[in-house]
Amino acid sequence: MSFETSLFQIIHTLQGMSGILDVLFVFLAKYLPYIVCVGVFVFVALHKNVREKFYMSFFIVLSLIFSRGIFTEVIRYFYAKPRPFEFFGFSPLLSETGHSFPSGHAAFFFALAFALWIFDKKWGKWIFIFAIVNGFTRVVAGVHWPTDILGGLVIGGVSVYFTYLLINRYRPKAVTKEKQLE
Repeated sequence: MSFETSLFQIIHTLQGMSGILDVLFVFLAKYLPYIVCVGVFVFVALHKNVREKFYMSFFIVLSLIFSRGIFTEVIRYFYAKPRPFEFFGFSPLLSETGHSFPSGHAAFFFALAFALWIFDKKWGKWIFIFAIVNGFTRVVAGVHWPTDILGGLVIGGVSVYFTYLLINRYRPKAVTKEKQLE
């Protein structure tokens, strides 16, 4: 048995221990992303500088497109890895289809975390924590292997770095107090 299957089985043993825990795992694996997206929308909306708000929105959306829409899908096209519930033949807590590697949820979440880290370390740290929680609960739910989550983390980081290289030169200058007084 490989290290990955052993690690998966250790984490996956949390499923079925309690009905309440299973409901919590489903909530964190399936619905936490929606709550975090609302939080990110609020974060961007709270900025007063319209140019910085537009730049942040564009940066975040482009990072997400690269991570979830392009890099993840290209890898899945060439590498067809079965999901744990397909491999072991059990019923997962969530209904998922398609290939397992890399986790699209993890790629999306970690790209969001890394992108926010660029603009605000505190918000980025919280989104990073939520990304870890979401990834862990998707492993518990039986729809991803631990390496799927790790792959999503790498793709998220690479996507944000790629976006940074592409558009950082267009980032608006910070509004100074002197400019605000004029």
